[in-house]
Amino acid sequence: KELSKSVEEKEIMNIFKEKIPAIFNLAEAQFVDSPDHGSTQDMSIFTIPAGKKMLYFAIKDSGRVAKAKMMVMVNQLELFLKRAELYNELQELAITDGLTGIYVRRYFLERLKEEQSRSKQNNLCVSLLLIDADHFKAYNDTYGHIVGDVVLREVTRILKASLRQIDLCARYGGEEFCIMLPETSKEKAYLVAERIRLNVDHTQIKACNESFHCTISIGVSSYPEDAEQISSLIDKADKALYIAKAKGRNRSCAFGIKC
Repeated sequence: KELSKSVEEKEIMNIFKEKIPAIFNLAEAQFVDSPDHGSTQDMSIFTIPAGKKMLYFAIKDSGRVAKAKMMVMVNQLELFLKRAELYNELQELAITDGLTGIYVRRYFLERLKEEQSRSKQNNLCVSLLLIDADHFKAYNDTYGHIVGDVVLREVTRILKASLRQIDLCARYGGEEFCIMLPETSKEKAYLVAERIRLNVDHTQIKACNESFHCTISIGVSSYPEDAEQISSLIDKADKALYIAKAKGRNRSCAFGIKC
């Protein structure tokens, strides 16, 4: 009953560690890093599978413990750890794009809203990049969707490699991507956009024994300089992206600034 209250692995382990000594009247019980841990020489070790790793639970005064009853408890722990693992996998599937492995649009917009609120409270700025793969339809029409998928995955890899840990990247839809840059002014966001654009431009993408050259266009907007509402912020970045594509593609444009 206690284990069922959480789907977090650490919390489940803490509950187990706290309850077992009381149930069996033990002097000591703890999780250890390995079965050969130096502090467990006089303790009994129970091995518990936890996904791709193993947990080791050590108890003192094991002579008081009914082994069968302890194994029931250990099996219960294993079941709830598997439950937590499955829950986390489902959560991850719900917010990530199956093809590229980055976040989906819905989750990105939720996080952008949270970041905008935090920025407002702390008098900070946050910038948005909208990115479109140029002439992407031609890859699908000429070479097929397999090549198109390879192009999208490679662009995704470059985007992720070009960002900080605090930045957030998502697939906005089709061949469009979006990036959130917390605590970043529009001028700095434009420099980030240009770095990303050049990284893509200088990369040869290989698929089906062929090499492909892909370019991207990027629109930049920033809170609160360009807009205070999320919808308006996205609209401003979209307008900047439209200008970048209208001016020949393979360029970055920041809203309100000549590009």
